[in-house]
Amino acid sequence: MKYQIIKNLAAKLLLFAIFSLGFTNAHPQSVIALTAPENAFVQDISVQVLKKAYNKIGYQVEIHRLPNVRSLLSANMGMFDGEVSRIGNLHSSYPNLNAVPTAINMINIIALGKHSSERVSKIKDLGHDVVCVKGVKLVEKLVEDNKIQCTFVVNTNQALSMVALGRVKYTLLPETNALKALLTEPFENVKIVSPVLYSEKLYHYLHKNNLNIVEPLDKVLRKMQKNGDIDQIRTRFLENIL
Repeated sequence: MKYQIIKNLAAKLLLFAIFSLGFTNAHPQSVIALTAPENAFVQDISVQVLKKAYNKIGYQVEIHRLPNVRSLLSANMGMFDGEVSRIGNLHSSYPNLNAVPTAINMINIIALGKHSSERVSKIKDLGHDVVCVKGVKLVEKLVEDNKIQCTFVVNTNQALSMVALGRVKYTLLPETNALKALLTEPFENVKIVSPVLYSEKLYHYLHKNNLNIVEPLDKVLRKMQKNGDIDQIRTRFLENIL
């Protein structure tokens, strides 16, 4: 009798364990590994948008922060599933990356200088005493189009340090990156010296091996754009750093 009770209890425990394991793994989430430039805070907005969107189609997002150019190269080589967000029309330079059609963010470009620097109303006012961050494709395009000679550095903090030390007069940066850096680093003698000089939409890119994800993901993003979810995420983020 005692043996039978123990046997029944063991059987019940085994069934419970099997049921629990089956329930836990009933809807496992696949992982999507994405690259993003390090110290590029504008990407934090894109990450929040993508995490919400991917969750709706059964994916968990994993972010890998890399230097600006290496981030794009690594995604293009297929070392990761895609790039968090960049400006449009990068396919000719990075042929293995395909943009998801719905924009997920926006990048605003501003100028910063020392407190004594003159105000800037357009990009051509910057002259040639400018530092830029290598790999910020929109800035690279703007300085090329406006024939501005720019000294390139690796990240936002390096650019702001060069301005603070008086080595250059201005830096041209994404607004979100600049605002966040000014809050977290000691650049007391650096300030924004322009309105938004240029704006452009940002798009999520997926490696060609993941083209099957583009359509379902874009469907979710279109809905998030229509119901205001994307704008809400961006607004909340900016409110927290202002």
